[in-house]
Amino acid sequence: MQQDLYVFLFISVTIILIAVWYFTQKDKVSPKKTINWKIPDEWRKFLSENVLFYKNLDKEKKAEFEERMVAFLNETVITGIDTEIDYKDKILVASSALIPIFAFPKWRYHTLKEVLLYPDSLAKYKEENGVSAIEGLVGSGIYDKKILFSKPALHQGFANEGDKQNVGIHEFLHLVDKEDGVIDGLPAVLMEKKYALPWIDHVHHKLVKVRNDQAKDIRDYAGANKEEFFAVAGEYFFEQPRQLRKKHPALYDDLMQIFHQDLAETRNFSADVKQKVGRNDLCPCGSGKKFKHCCEER
Repeated sequence: MQQDLYVFLFISVTIILIAVWYFTQKDKVSPKKTINWKIPDEWRKFLSENVLFYKNLDKEKKAEFEERMVAFLNETVITGIDTEIDYKDKILVASSALIPIFAFPKWRYHTLKEVLLYPDSLAKYKEENGVSAIEGLVGSGIYDKKILFSKPALHQGFANEGDKQNVGIHEFLHLVDKEDGVIDGLPAVLMEKKYALPWIDHVHHKLVKVRNDQAKDIRDYAGANKEEFFAVAGEYFFEQPRQLRKKHPALYDDLMQIFHQDLAETRNFSADVKQKVGRNDLCPCGSGKKFKHCCEER
């Protein structure tokens, strides 16, 4: 009888330990490929016309992007606050999430459960929290594990590839930064230790230049603090990589090491530039020349 009791206790403890392990680890492993749903042709057309990052991928990588987009949308709730949500909104949210971490196939956003889209500059959130106009925000408190976006701002970020601003990418960069537990401008989960100290030193010097108006091509908002510098510099990297490499080569190299992507070499701008840049506009390559005297022929 006593031996039977020991066996029963052993089995019970084993089951409890397995259950504890499962519920604490299940969110830490990469998702299994159980989703066979393929995106409709209209989704693929919208992606090609509006997400330059996707358009510049080869056929195999496009298929990977689509598969990971479906997985993200399967795991993440997207809710409209006083606005309707359609497939275009879902594509742009998912693209914002995937672009920064595309070089990391097993990546999952463990600190995200829901994305809220507002019809204006987060009007209802402003009323509830008494803050000024904002276009995107990583939530906290009752908004923990949520990202909030102005729907028009989300679309504008992808409509203009040349302004070095994309609120979707910006906020997901903050979420990447948060994966190690704190938003501090040091995305430890993406960085090898040998790059951490050089990055901190580099950010310090660049912050001084931005605050002293000595880096006019970097948005002023980058000077707010280290975490905003990381997000703004990341927007620049994904929107205008060639210009960033030309004007700030060391910063470009740092971000290339962080994101494991060399977009200045792999991205083809020609077709999109001709559609979105006037002949008398400054060339997006960063040369300082007018487009018609620089990259238009190429």
